[in-house]
Amino acid sequence: MHFLKIGRAKLYQLLAGNELESYREGRSRKILWRSIETYIERRLHDETRRRNRGGLSDD
Repeated sequence: MHFLKIGRAKLYQLLAGNELESYREGRSRKILWRSIETYIERRLHDETRRRNRGGLSDD
């Protein structure tokens, strides 16, 4: 949540939608760094495509 600057509900939404990879270690859920990086790259790519075609989105 801290690194993506998102709330708990959004984090759970991303996990449920398989946008982020994670595993459980005891009672803790661990999210892979590469998963966070991949998510950010995907979002940047989508944003670039959106801007290049001039469309607006309410993401």
